[in-house]
Amino acid sequence: MRKDFTFTDFCKVGLHVINFLMLDILRKLDLDQEDALEETLIGARRKKALKIDVYAEGTFKNSLYRYRNRRFSGIKIFGEESLRDPGLDLSNESEIVALVDAVDGTDLLERSLSNWCSACLFFNPAGKSGEKILCSFVGLPSRKIYYAFASSDAAYFKKGNQKDIPVAGTSGQKSLEKASICFYGQKITNFRSLVQSKLLDYISSLNEKQVKKTNEEIGFRIYNLAGNPVMVKLVDHRIKDARGIDAVIEIKGQKPHDMAPGAYIALKGGAILKRLDGSKITLEDLENALLKPASQKLSYVLASTEELADEIIDHLG
Repeated sequence: MRKDFTFTDFCKVGLHVINFLMLDILRKLDLDQEDALEETLIGARRKKALKIDVYAEGTFKNSLYRYRNRRFSGIKIFGEESLRDPGLDLSNESEIVALVDAVDGTDLLERSLSNWCSACLFFNPAGKSGEKILCSFVGLPSRKIYYAFASSDAAYFKKGNQKDIPVAGTSGQKSLEKASICFYGQKITNFRSLVQSKLLDYISSLNEKQVKKTNEEIGFRIYNLAGNPVMVKLVDHRIKDARGIDAVIEIKGQKPHDMAPGAYIALKGGAILKRLDGSKITLEDLENALLKPASQKLSYVLASTEELADEIIDHLG
């Protein structure tokens, strides 16, 4: 990392840019939703997108480059289009870069659902292991911004001008029959990946036993919304007597840049992240995956406890 930059510098600029970006997206939607949600084509591959995607990425770039008299104008930005290039290799980058998905979950935003976010992380490919990800941010429509950074073992959130608050931690749920789990299931192939696994059969058997015994169903719940917003909520279980999100499952696999912002914050907040073979995914593993952010996919279970993660993995196969 350049000597004139600190982790605190990147936290400050990241919080500033994500806060400004979220306000600008919400303002754009409020003023001219029809224009914001109009379809357009981006990049050399002419990928379909909504105008709000293009608008938001431009807002991120302009806000970052203008901050503190253009102090961060040398940061190279990799947005949604470049991050989907399977040939992208950041291992030879000698300077800090920003990886950003300015509107993560555009399909949800388009349908007036709230589980979208703005996600970004500052990444130093030449940094030492464990500090390549300098800091990570997930901004929600509520204007709450979750973040974590390399020099702290905790995760935090901030809203507007309020003070920074440590996340509350996970629910501590250890049993699948009482858990609330999330998976990305809007697309049919993702939906089928869970339906065709053995996990639901196992849960059904638990439920049948409970019904026979007590005439009541188990407390298990499943939701087909996941991604960065749910990952950060998993480690901020503030009302201890209330139900929360206990696990996030991804069977089909996500490209590293799609899940790293939320996963990094969740790991810092005390969650357990494992591959489907039961091995742990560490911060260093995330960093190494981001060197080639679109050339592989990561399947994983993110859970509030190791016991819950292991129970899910044991019954997925």
